[in-house]
Amino acid sequence: MESATGAAAGEAGREFLKTPALAADALVWRPSATNRTFTAPSDRDVRIEWPSTPVDVEGGLQLNGGRNVVSVGGTVKPSKRYFPSGQDTPNDNRCLYITGNNRSAGPRTVHIEGLHCAGEHIWEGINIDARGERGSLTVNLRNILIDGVNVEYPGGSGKHIGGDALQVWNGPHALRVDGFTAKNLEYQGFFLQPYSRGSGSLGDWDIRNVNLVGADSGSAFLLWVSSLNRIDVDWENVYVEGGGDRSRSRTVWQSGSYDSSEVVSGLAPRDYVRPAGGGTGARAA
Repeated sequence: MESATGAAAGEAGREFLKTPALAADALVWRPSATNRTFTAPSDRDVRIEWPSTPVDVEGGLQLNGGRNVVSVGGTVKPSKRYFPSGQDTPNDNRCLYITGNNRSAGPRTVHIEGLHCAGEHIWEGINIDARGERGSLTVNLRNILIDGVNVEYPGGSGKHIGGDALQVWNGPHALRVDGFTAKNLEYQGFFLQPYSRGSGSLGDWDIRNVNLVGADSGSAFLLWVSSLNRIDVDWENVYVEGGGDRSRSRTVWQSGSYDSSEVVSGLAPRDYVRPAGGGTGARAA
């Protein structure tokens, strides 16, 4: 039997990314333009139920706290740029922001599967800040599709506004990615800074079946792992293709303790994720 994202439950090589079981009294969050932020008590599980049509929301969606969280499907598609040119508020056009649970009593998992960040007006994809629980939070990202991410360079100042498909800056303890396609990236793909706002040991990360493709007009580093990185990252079938004929040295930032030799420069043999047929969300290609 296939899940809602089209991934077979027992598919070889995917057992490492398990969907957490939720308690019978799990809270339900139904994202919408009028229900864009959900803050859950530290002792309650959360199930995210998406509407059958894309969510158009100014300010992006934000999930705070909770215990275990499961989200399957869903499309976020802003209809326009919601902040003025030159104003540094790309979060107004962010897809999803996940924050930690500083009252967590133990390890927990946030499982995001089959999410589609769609259209031409995404300025930030998925952001993760494991505040208060960087030593215990596991984040699963399965079959994520991002159509593109915009960037702006205001006034030629060297600064930039927006531009990341996936950014983490505090943990999480474990990051599991299986299936992630992001194209038309005008700035960065994965910007991973697990020690930017915290310290202490973290677990291993596992990142598989990813293709990150820069925009034709150009891109920046599509894979950046902070120089403070002190964790082991297992890479499998990870491809990066810089925009505008950008070289590998300017597409993959090699620093810290991870081995980027397992990351392939060039286009993947196929997209790993595609839009879900007949509805919203994404599925394995």
